[in-house]
Amino acid sequence: MPSVQTTTELWESLLAWLDSQGCPDPSKYVQLVETTAGGGRGLVAKGDIPPNTTLIKIPNPALLNTKTLREFYPSHFHTTFSATQWISLHLALQYARHDRASSPVDPAPRDKWWPFILTLPRTFPTVPLTWSIGRRSNEELASAFGIAEDDVSLRERQVDPRLRRWQEELLERMPPSVRVRAEEVEGRFKKDWEKVQEEWKKHCEATPEEKDELSFDFFALGWLNTNTRCVYFDVGGPKVNNLTLAPVIDMINHADGRSTKPIQGPVHGLTFASPEARSSDPQLKDGDELAFSYGAHENPMLLTEYGFSLPANPYSHVDVTRVLEQLFEDAGEEGRLKKGVLQDSQYWGKMTLQPASDSATACADWILLLALRLLHLKLPTGRNPFDTNDAPSGSLAQALGPWYAVVAGDEEIISPLNEAQVQQTIQTICDVLVLETKEGVPRCEELERKWRKEEVDPDLRASLVMLKGVWEEEKVIAEAVAAAGRAK
Repeated sequence: MPSVQTTTELWESLLAWLDSQGCPDPSKYVQLVETTAGGGRGLVAKGDIPPNTTLIKIPNPALLNTKTLREFYPSHFHTTFSATQWISLHLALQYARHDRASSPVDPAPRDKWWPFILTLPRTFPTVPLTWSIGRRSNEELASAFGIAEDDVSLRERQVDPRLRRWQEELLERMPPSVRVRAEEVEGRFKKDWEKVQEEWKKHCEATPEEKDELSFDFFALGWLNTNTRCVYFDVGGPKVNNLTLAPVIDMINHADGRSTKPIQGPVHGLTFASPEARSSDPQLKDGDELAFSYGAHENPMLLTEYGFSLPANPYSHVDVTRVLEQLFEDAGEEGRLKKGVLQDSQYWGKMTLQPASDSATACADWILLLALRLLHLKLPTGRNPFDTNDAPSGSLAQALGPWYAVVAGDEEIISPLNEAQVQQTIQTICDVLVLETKEGVPRCEELERKWRKEEVDPDLRASLVMLKGVWEEEKVIAEAVAAAGRAK
């Protein structure tokens, strides 16, 4: 196990490594600080910086992506693995090689990025995937993720009963919107782990001289770093693989609405500059934190993917797709067939309630309205237009004609009766959401009171505050949409 380095030592080691890679010294303009608002660490400006000043230049060889990894792995890896899988694998192997060694290891080609990897976060306590993994026993973990019996991480894993309970309590208090997102993230992680575990085993069996070892714990750490720290970078392949880890740039935190962002160039792979003079972004003064926007995302997404939320998020909304799933299921065979029409038309999923804005009142979004209008569309009695064996040719298109007219913009509504049913269903959805929040918020407050008597980690306390914030945010939106509907 290597000695633990301070943040300053890690930063200086990283700067020395970047210099060896032909990278201009970023410390001329920026410095690393350990504590920033909501970020844990970040980069701040050293002095007042003129507009459009290049602050950070990271050359292509220093970037960690599928293109730069190729020379260190078998040639088929670039078609076997996705970018997330391959970068996560490399991080996992490096962590195991260096952290499990009893003494400093001899340099090896794959160690190229180790000074950079050392600066990556080692824990992600506010990400729900961490809670889901942490609250499981070894047996539950092995069963849930298909971990091989000889995986060293299961033998070395030490489970703190109190931490497991706290993480379980957080999971139990997730709003449904967060739970759905968290399950999607965990599903992606599980798929990537199973693929990498299987392929690495094949590689080791075919390559007896391979010494690097893969373990679940370090893969999880590598995957979380890859999922939270990578930025878009065109490597010339499928869009899903256009990702890279970039030294120094990975330390820049999120700020909503920023237009300044890392720029890909032909020589210096990624650069980051101060805002242009005409930019709406604030100019950098001494001590100001560097930031860019990770995208226009709602809090459940930010929390489950990155482990943070924004108290006044302008992109807040409530995803009610799960409620629509149940409504269409309750409608029986006709509901399932109508859902198929929505899926075929690419109008299924991400159906939301939107908050009020400067230009609009709180409302159901267009896709939600389309789905409900189809749900309440009265089909002709007699022959089932969905049954191609029973219904005459063209009868389905004819039966759905009023709905397609709305989709095409030829009509605003299907009929007054249909629209009244749609609006009533929206009211019902809002009532359900408000009722859920009236149960969810007190449960979070109850846990807050309980945790005041325990030595709970501050990051877990912050996680509970974020979960409570999502509950409260969704209550406000649902009540506003309901009020707007009643006012019509």
